[in-house]
Amino acid sequence: MKKLFLPAIRSSTMTGVGDSNLDVAFSLLADRRRRSVLYHLLYESETADFEALVEAVATREAKHTGAATDEDRRNVELSLQHVHLPALDRAGVVRLSADGARVELVDAGLVAPFLDEAARLEGPGAARPREDLDPVDGADASR
Repeated sequence: MKKLFLPAIRSSTMTGVGDSNLDVAFSLLADRRRRSVLYHLLYESETADFEALVEAVATREAKHTGAATDEDRRNVELSLQHVHLPALDRAGVVRLSADGARVELVDAGLVAPFLDEAARLEGPGAARPREDLDPVDGADASR
């Protein structure tokens, strides 16, 4: 059985005081839109302009219905801005620029092992793991 590495952190900001790493990781991955953000940042680009991230998530969601509409983009923009990115930032997974225009993946170790499995379960088109990432902690193996 493969051992998974999770950093020794505890979060009092995600779901309650003293939550375990597992609780925090599953809470972060429980929402499809938040997984889409993480797929993009982990598998496509570790930093993204907010608008490019909105477009990537809206496009991924629209694969089932066709092209993303302006209303789709607006819904994604609002939920990322007010719900999903703040949650990922509080958990220390991403860092938002002061003006909110840039999003940077800073520590995927908490979610990377589970995100790979989520991508596999969600099937083709959900995401494709990058070849240059260490599968244990999500670190860039080329560094």
